[in-house]
Amino acid sequence: MIACSNRRWGSKHPWVAVSGLGWILGVRRDEVLGRHREAIRAAAVRNKAESIALVGSVTRRDDSDYDFLARFKDGASLFDMAGLKLDLQELLGGDVDVISAGGLKDKHRRILEDAITL
Repeated sequence: MIACSNRRWGSKHPWVAVSGLGWILGVRRDEVLGRHREAIRAAAVRNKAESIALVGSVTRRDDSDYDFLARFKDGASLFDMAGLKLDLQELLGGDVDVISAGGLKDKHRRILEDAITL
């Protein structure tokens, strides 16, 4: 593995290159839970989310994109959800998916098992 910086895009966040696998995120789960927790909460509040949780494979310490489950306030729009996604991508320096808790069906509730509330 080769550690480098994504200076081309003006990001100060670390990335890690893995031969044959392409680029994966270098900011790990522990950093999200520690160093970035307050900034993630602030981004959620700015974008009308009442709560936010880290979900998906990164909660099990797998390297992947970041998946967040957000519960939005009444009156929030898709623009708020998109704004949260963009804010989190810039903060974490990589791919982020934001899922609205209001849109979860019963068959998708299993993602809550690994959820880590921030």
